[in-house]
Amino acid sequence: MNNQDYIDRIREALRSGETDAPLGTVVARLREQFDVGGNGRWRYEGFIGLFSAIRQALAAMDDTISSELPPFLLDPSAIARVFRLQVDDFNWQGVGSTVESRLVDRADPEMLTFREVARMLNCSYGEARNRMLDGRIRAIKDGRWCRSRRQWVEEYVEKCTVQPETSQAQVPVILSKRANIVRVKAGGVAHRFLQNRPN
Repeated sequence: MNNQDYIDRIREALRSGETDAPLGTVVARLREQFDVGGNGRWRYEGFIGLFSAIRQALAAMDDTISSELPPFLLDPSAIARVFRLQVDDFNWQGVGSTVESRLVDRADPEMLTFREVARMLNCSYGEARNRMLDGRIRAIKDGRWCRSRRQWVEEYVEKCTVQPETSQAQVPVILSKRANIVRVKAGGVAHRFLQNRPN
């Protein structure tokens, strides 16, 4: 089933108004009005409510789709990028609110891409990607989507930082156990050198 098929089934369920089927009960939630704001004042909670309703409708149509929102849909900066909004214009409280506009108190810090992690570590894109995919740097992976957090990158740097040793390193001296007998060819260069050498 492709994206257009999902959209067509949701439209059909909205038009029919049936609430008997599982899809009908979930789609009834889509009939609610989601207050996402407007004119430079945006409600983070409104976007999350809308995304959650759509995701639940998709899960009702297809068992392979989870009803849980993927982490990138919970990130205000990702929402702002997709809808071309200013993240500073989040989180309007709605009409009649005493606080008309404030910044989102993010429980989930900004997620970093491979390129942003590479920029933080001053390494190549491939090195950052490999470190995130093999688990050296903690990351969240959902399909092809992979992100890390600034805190996790800083933990990785801290873990890899070389700490100076407090005591002097002791290097063991290995003495040779060979006998000091040297065999030289009579009349050879080594024989002549040893004969002419002062004792």
